Amino acid sequence: MRLITEDFMAFFKELAANNHKAWFDENRKRYENTVKKPWARLVDELIEQIREIDPEYTLQAKNAVTRINRDIRFSKDKTLYKTHMGAMITPQGRKDKASPGLYVEVGPAEVRIYGGSHMPDKEPLYNLRQHIAHNLEEFDALMKAPDFTQRFKMGVQGGAHKRLPPEFKEAAEQQPMLFFKSFYYYAVLDADVALQPDFLNVLMEHYRAGKPLKDFLTEGLKASNDGRS
Repeated sequence: MRLITEDFMAFFKELAANNHKAWFDENRKRYENTVKKPWARLVDELIEQIREIDPEYTLQAKNAVTRINRDIRFSKDKTLYKTHMGAMITPQGRKDKASPGLYVEVGPAEVRIYGGSHMPDKEPLYNLRQHIAHNLEEFDALMKAPDFTQRFKMGVQGGAHKRLPPEFKEAAEQQPMLFFKSFYYYAVLDADVALQPDFLNVLMEHYRAGKPLKDFLTEGLKASNDGRS
């Protein structure tokens, strides 16, 4: 069954040209029926399929779907509303960007599918670096896996710290990603993909392709500092 429709896309195209409260208020019922409810149904179905592989995903769409309102407090861009729908599917939902999971964003411009860990706190990041340093070959093999490279062509991204704890410097000569602040990967697809009846299958194919690396990152973030993982 197709949950993302042409009306879904049309709403956001019109919103992009009328990004203010008066227009949104006039079209709120349309947003609820055309965008918000179908998106929640799709996210619930996606979570249900993920749960068959990873039982710890017990959340519901209401915990995963991100707000359409933009946070403009510290932004030069004062437009009020996002022109896409998003969902952060982690064990703790949208409030937990650091735990590896799946982030999906759909709008009329494109579909984005993310995995990995975004800006983990200091201690989990240290744990993950230690896990990578002790398992360099496994980490490298996971990033070179055919399913992963086919779907996440840009590989692992993350932005780098300028300095690294000295205990990681030797390993970093072999794997410079140890400098990374985040460890995430993503795919960008044509927006039309979301209009196809098999869109859920596409999302699950990406989730499965990223799952071995996701599991590695999850294990690393939780690892003890005391010894080798």
